[in-house]
Amino acid sequence: MEQRKTKRKRIVAVKVNIITDTITPQLRLLQRAIDTSGRRRVLIAVAQRFVDMTKQNFGNSGTYRGNTWPNLSIKYAKKVGHSNATLIQTGNLKQSIQASAPRGNWVEITSKTPYSAAHLLGNKRTPQRIYFPMEMVSANMWRPVLSAEKELQYEFIRTLFILSGGGFPLFNPVVARQVPMYGNVTLPAQESF
Repeated sequence: MEQRKTKRKRIVAVKVNIITDTITPQLRLLQRAIDTSGRRRVLIAVAQRFVDMTKQNFGNSGTYRGNTWPNLSIKYAKKVGHSNATLIQTGNLKQSIQASAPRGNWVEITSKTPYSAAHLLGNKRTPQRIYFPMEMVSANMWRPVLSAEKELQYEFIRTLFILSGGGFPLFNPVVARQVPMYGNVTLPAQESF
């Protein structure tokens, strides 16, 4: 037998067989989490968390108060037997806080008691006591207090995680705050070439 020495090229071949497709079901779960019904569920979950945080602000102290509530007037404190503002006399204001059904990409949190605006915004007779987990940044701008904003973002992420069957990553949000600015902003002039 004659042996020849030939140069052979070595070819490496890899054959991949997909036995189970795990990517397509995960993509479908992610798609379901962000479709119309998923967005609706997220809005409902976040709105309910906002309502719960608002109701926690009633009583002697509130976890999500943006400011310290002023004490009751001396005359009124004698009448009710305490000086702390609790906003609980009958419980109607607290119980009236509710979320509307989602409309598009938004939801409303409201109170329909006739005195809710007087407590929230204040007037000549009633000092401002912000019972929503919000803080007034300027005369026409409000934002959630920092602790509430973090929890609302976490609720948003948690709900997406659940709706996506774990496909959406679960993480704690980092909230970066900026001081709001208004008016005209002057940009530096661009150089012409």
